[in-house]
Amino acid sequence: MCTRHRLRCNSTRIACGNILLACNKIKKQLKVNKEVKLYQSNLFSTPFITGIFRPIIFVPEYDFSAKEWDLILTHELIHLKNNDILFKMLLTFIQKLHWFNPIIYFYTKKFYEFCECTCDRNVSAVINKEQRAVYAHLIVKLARDIPASTISVNAFSDKNNKLIKRRICCIMKKTKKSTLRLLLLLHYLLFYHQSLPMGLSLK
Repeated sequence: MCTRHRLRCNSTRIACGNILLACNKIKKQLKVNKEVKLYQSNLFSTPFITGIFRPIIFVPEYDFSAKEWDLILTHELIHLKNNDILFKMLLTFIQKLHWFNPIIYFYTKKFYEFCECTCDRNVSAVINKEQRAVYAHLIVKLARDIPASTISVNAFSDKNNKLIKRRICCIMKKTKKSTLRLLLLLHYLLFYHQSLPMGLSLK
């Protein structure tokens, strides 16, 4: 919350223009009813969304094309629609309670990766092959430009090369194979969750 407040105070709100119009258009397409605010700053190098009741999308001061803006906003709004922010906050809370158990850190990492891959799959489902290529290139471009001193957030892209490769393969592959991968990953997560100690149960 402190980081969110600091970022908002040091960012410029996008209150008009083509970016806001694009955001409102994509919200209608995805049937997202919440008000979403947009802020732009040079404090970070990759877009991300934060907030459950009052969501904010933070974007870097890059000269994105109109296609790239649509893909960025679609990605972040799908995170909001899937309630990924809420689930990640709950999982982070459980992680803090079980800080002594290394298994929960591994589980949290896998869950975050699963959320990104699922979001990429949902974005790929509503765009064509040419747009998927732009989307994959955008992820790589932003990952390349992220400096080591960037504020650590779960963002549009990061420097995890293995995850980026997996995300790009997921974006560019056919739906049937992607669905199979999703089912296998879901099975893995559910099985792994059942194998956690009783102290980690969500009940």
